[in-house]
Amino acid sequence: MRAGKAENGSENDALSLRTRANVAVAYRDLGRLQDGEEMLQDVIAQTQDPAEKLLYQNNLASIYHLQGRHKKAQELFQSTIADLTRIIGRNNWVTTVTLHNFACLQETLGRDDEAIDTLTETFNLKTSSLGLRYPGTLKTALFLGRLYRKKGHLAEAEQLAEQIRPFLQYA
Repeated sequence: MRAGKAENGSENDALSLRTRANVAVAYRDLGRLQDGEEMLQDVIAQTQDPAEKLLYQNNLASIYHLQGRHKKAQELFQSTIADLTRIIGRNNWVTTVTLHNFACLQETLGRDDEAIDTLTETFNLKTSSLGLRYPGTLKTALFLGRLYRKKGHLAEAEQLAEQIRPFLQYA
């Protein structure tokens, strides 16, 4: 039986597709970028749920970023963010994760000011919807603080650090 094929023979089974998408992310995290890319492309092609498909596209764009395929990553991030905003809104965890990942690409491309703007929006969205105790909110805050320091915005970095300091024990 081919890896990822559901017991009933249906490769369109949503649980099987989610499992395969998770394996693709594990491949990405292990540095097996080509394997992750191929698996995600297959999963995206078979996924019926628009929001899930967009989550998988975010993961694929992250792989493109790691592969150094920045133009392709940027295009996929931008179209995914536009579709997520239209389908499930800006204040949704999938949208905010995608915005955060896009900001990482913006920094890689030397567009630190754009990355700061994207991360500021992402931090505000995550804070309002998920709260400051949520690890993803703190991760965005830490990344934003690092960029503030990198750009010499020390007052903003310190203000952000003071805002999140009480919550770091929960991360």
